[in-house]
Amino acid sequence: MSERVQRILAAGVFQEHVELMKDTYPLPLPDLSLYDELKNVQVEVPLNKVKGGYRIDAALSWYENFNIMNEKIDHLLHSIQEVGLHQYIESFQSDETTNPIELAYCDNLDCYFVISDGNHRIAVAKMIGMKTIKAKVCLHKFIKDRADLKSEFNCKRKKLKEKIEMLGFWHDCKNRDNINEINIYFKKQHITYFIIPSEYRFSEGEINEALQFLNNLEKLIDLYMSLPMIVRRVFLLYIKRTDQSYKSIIENEFALLQKAGYFKEKANIRKGDYI
Repeated sequence: MSERVQRILAAGVFQEHVELMKDTYPLPLPDLSLYDELKNVQVEVPLNKVKGGYRIDAALSWYENFNIMNEKIDHLLHSIQEVGLHQYIESFQSDETTNPIELAYCDNLDCYFVISDGNHRIAVAKMIGMKTIKAKVCLHKFIKDRADLKSEFNCKRKKLKEKIEMLGFWHDCKNRDNINEINIYFKKQHITYFIIPSEYRFSEGEINEALQFLNNLEKLIDLYMSLPMIVRRVFLLYIKRTDQSYKSIIENEFALLQKAGYFKEKANIRKGDYI
């Protein structure tokens, strides 16, 4: 039993409640970009509806969060020892004029999350069994269209990663402001790169173009590998002259793959599949 737990038990918190907090877990803080902020109000909030928040680890129970948080927890426990548990709880039922606990109320979830100041006070309040707490609450209205855009964007990012791996490539990602630079390699050979948004809400870069490029490259590779060696060169010349969408791919990325031995390796893999 930690020293912190011993201190709240000595102040009058029930052991049964402490045990309950060992099995009670916060929720992850939602993506607040999916919400519109409405108005701020100072209200009394049921503590059982405060589900988590900023710097509260959803992978750990409230008991564990309480024990690993920094020394601010100890300052709050010192206040409990100085004024007593009942007086400490009473102090949180009045409007705070300075440094209020700041919560977001998410209408679709019908619960609250700490969004700025207050994560330590909420952790202590949970551990000592407080029922309500006064807080500055910002009402957040869920916007489904944004959630759909995020889901679609994440699905495309997953497809992009899967396509890169399926083609036998590897990649690294460089983050710059609101964009990701995705560099594609075969072994040590750099093949190409894409600029895509780092999140669904940023417009710079184009994930659709990246997916379309890889689909075109995959189609070209499959056609090339399906042909006898003797006609492959003629096939590439024909495609370059008749289809401008593939001309650049053949002259650049396809040529780099040939240089790196990509097609020889694919041919050996196919031979192994037939043995």
